[in-house]
Amino acid sequence: MRRQLDYILVRRKWRKSILNAESYSTFDSVGSDHRVVAARLRLSLRVPKSTPRARPDWEAFAGSPELQANYTAEVVRARTRVEEARRSFEREGTAESQEELNGAKQQLFSTYDRIKGEGLMEKVKKVETVHGERRYKESWKVINEMSGRKRSWEGQLAGCSPEEKVTSWFTHLRDLLGTHPTVDGAEEEIPAVLTNLEIDNGPFTATEFATVKSTLKEGKVLDRTVSPRGP
Repeated sequence: MRRQLDYILVRRKWRKSILNAESYSTFDSVGSDHRVVAARLRLSLRVPKSTPRARPDWEAFAGSPELQANYTAEVVRARTRVEEARRSFEREGTAESQEELNGAKQQLFSTYDRIKGEGLMEKVKKVETVHGERRYKESWKVINEMSGRKRSWEGQLAGCSPEEKVTSWFTHLRDLLGTHPTVDGAEEEIPAVLTNLEIDNGPFTATEFATVKSTLKEGKVLDRTVSPRGP
């Protein structure tokens, strides 16, 4: 072969798609003098889902002073404007009231996003501060809170556990050898094949013994230094 692959590179994005990979010392059918690497992949292509916008529970907000303390007066004013616009739209039902309600909602969402962004910037500054003071544990705690995760999960290749390997080999051998034959009845008798053959079950005769002996001695010599094919 003029062109040969010395290795297979799998990017980190697709490493969980590897089911099995192994190398062979030779592969005569392709005429290669390299160690042939064979891999089995399972690709899963999915469209990323859009994250829905979080909708605050304003009824719980209105009845909980603790939640109200976590928001600024600007958010409360924006929420009050939305409530007034909603009541006006339910009472009048005009296009102007609908437009006013949509504008109040957009202002509320933009206010909420801006305040959330300011909170994230404060956390970033806190990470820089504690990192400069070599308080790495506290800095990682803030980073995990910002990213929404508590611990990091290490990726594991599919098919690496002992149970998955046994299942993979069982599936491979089943496809290679075929399914087990089924028997219609549990008490079905299988007819003997060798009952009708002309086979002598008695002792060996002198003629048979001489024939077997000559066949076993054919091409052999007594001296180990002499080749049976001649010098």
